[in-house]
Amino acid sequence: MSRCVVTLGCVVELRAVLDGQELDYCRAHFRFALSESHAARTADDAVLADERHWKEILRSRGEFGLN
Repeated sequence: MSRCVVTLGCVVELRAVLDGQELDYCRAHFRFALSESHAARTADDAVLADERHWKEILRSRGEFGLN
């Protein structure tokens, strides 16, 4: 069976939770939504600015989330 793959930047707590877990575990316990997508050629600065924007809008940083 497939393993959960975490490719997010330094999300230490999330990686510790998912270490060795099967894909079914991830499907049962985690939900996400894609807020925006970018072409692979999009400048890193633009992608990071959009990420900061969505974290602020969704209140998903600091005490409100695991970002």
